[in-house]
Amino acid sequence: MSRHLEEIVEELHQRDLKPIPVEEIKGFLENDDVSLLLKREYDPRPSEDPLRTVKRKPASFILQDALERGSLREDHVAVSASSGNFVRELAVKANRLGFRVIAVAPPRVPDESVAVLRALGVDVVKVEEGFDVCPRETTVFLARVLAERHRLTLTNLDQYNSWQNVLSHAAMTWPEILGETGGDLDYIAVPMGSTGTFMGLTLAQISSKAQVEIVGVQPPLVHHVPGIQHIIGGCEWSPEIYSPLFAKEIMTLDDVETYAALVELWELGFQVGPSTATGAACARRLSQRLREGRILTLSADSALAYHDHVRSFLQGHKGQILERYPHLEEPLERCLDSLAESESLEERLRRIRDAYRPRREGELCSAQDLDDERLSRLLKED
Repeated sequence: MSRHLEEIVEELHQRDLKPIPVEEIKGFLENDDVSLLLKREYDPRPSEDPLRTVKRKPASFILQDALERGSLREDHVAVSASSGNFVRELAVKANRLGFRVIAVAPPRVPDESVAVLRALGVDVVKVEEGFDVCPRETTVFLARVLAERHRLTLTNLDQYNSWQNVLSHAAMTWPEILGETGGDLDYIAVPMGSTGTFMGLTLAQISSKAQVEIVGVQPPLVHHVPGIQHIIGGCEWSPEIYSPLFAKEIMTLDDVETYAALVELWELGFQVGPSTATGAACARRLSQRLREGRILTLSADSALAYHDHVRSFLQGHKGQILERYPHLEEPLERCLDSLAESESLEERLRRIRDAYRPRREGELCSAQDLDDERLSRLLKED
């Protein structure tokens, strides 16, 4: 690792990415001789930084690279194909450094996620249902086309095609895991979004010859789990940073299994979001292969931006969940009661605005309505 990279990592750890201690989730796995460990990438307590996520690492690396290359300057606007953690982290950085961000968002993005982006000052261009045949495909290429057509004012910070994304996890997430666990792990279950975390951990594991196996977990092609996506099978495009040559195992879990795991985690006192539940459900399957051992999964973000989405899904799919998991009837009702009593979206947005101080409210428009005139106006706004 170069001195320059070491300085970046040290600065991030000291400033706003101090690692959170790994926790054990007891009572989730059937085999008591297999431990389930949770690595949070956010502070579980209310703090001045409510939107901290695992994406702060790649966002910081990609942004630093763009600034040093000169591809992102003071008079530029950043564009990103993201509706979740990555573009939120860019917005947090933008509010500090004084540039603006446009997010190209896919269909089925939760309304509250869009509201969070707008509260951070992000302009959101939403791709309509029916245009994104495979997850992220249209959003990624639309962002690239916009940046190419307006290259003098628009810079694409592309997490799907940046080796800085992979490097950030090889240089930060992997050493953090080793420091917390001593490398004494059988599996690491990694929910897959841009695939940066998965590829970074996999390459670090291979280079260090560690015995732990990195397993990726994805939802099906059509799903309701924000933050992760279907990568393998059924799509012509996958992130350029992803290589199947390094992927030993990818597991696919459906929505019902994910949200059942979420209910169980909330019952155990871990109020995590849907993608974390996917990782935990993957760990449960992996635990069936072991007589004893340790499995770690990652929690990319808090459930702050997903309360309404989770509540809506559980209410609308209660029958499907209980048909497969009838023992969850009472825990599911308790989870719904807890979600109903949580702070409102307006209260969450107020907390976000107070924490990050955006200069303006972001706009929302559909990709179909984004003509050159409207885009030019967005690019010129103060």
